[in-house]
Amino acid sequence: MVDTDFAWRLTQGLVRIDSSDPGAYEGEIERYIKALVEERLAQLSHPVLDAVQIAEHEVLPGRRNLMVTVPGLSDEPRLVYICHMDTVTLGDGWDADIPPLGAIVRNDKLYGRGACDMKGGLACAIAALVHTLERVAAEGELPRRGFSLICSVDEEDFMRGSEAAIDAGWVGSREWVLDTEPTDGQIQVAHKGRTWFEIEMAGVTAHANQPWKGADAVAAMAEVVCSLRRAFVALPAHDELGPSTITFGQIEGGYRPYVVPD
Repeated sequence: MVDTDFAWRLTQGLVRIDSSDPGAYEGEIERYIKALVEERLAQLSHPVLDAVQIAEHEVLPGRRNLMVTVPGLSDEPRLVYICHMDTVTLGDGWDADIPPLGAIVRNDKLYGRGACDMKGGLACAIAALVHTLERVAAEGELPRRGFSLICSVDEEDFMRGSEAAIDAGWVGSREWVLDTEPTDGQIQVAHKGRTWFEIEMAGVTAHANQPWKGADAVAAMAEVVCSLRRAFVALPAHDELGPSTITFGQIEGGYRPYVVPD
């Protein structure tokens, strides 16, 4: 009998675990998921499931990626579900009767930090893994194509968990990868990705009453900002992803109002 409410209940359990980043981080939720998988393997207790592999990789102190792999009988590319375990900070402004870790259900909707981003999707991916384990045990053989679930850290910060999974060889260019984080409720076939740039402009210090003796690094950076904005507007739009965008998230410079900044 199929447990149709498993993913729903699991989402509630995941939301009740604080995995905020920065904050509690992912240690408790990673142990929770690993214990759940190990318990289900013990319950099914089928020799074919001995081939299932559970791997952990400490990306940052106390913060581990988790991967569970059901190997396939062929060398075809695996299907890989990748999900992050962290959430943004718990934040303020929650209603008194809907705490951020309460996993309160009202009118068939679940409320709590990370319910959408992305513990609901994480629960669905875990449910797919559990269903695969149950099917393998029932049929007594591994699937033709391998299946992996990767639970990553640090998505809400610098994406170091995903980068570590790639560097460790957990996922390569051949795999079929599905990220179960919702995007407008639609299936997305590609992702823009992002590139971080840090630009430093060097000038020459001078007193503001004789600016011609210096070179204003702040003014030069303003020119760069304007130039980059024009360059990005001129880039062609992608059929699936739309136009490229650029954001200037932080800028620093200068000493005093009366000094030409270098």
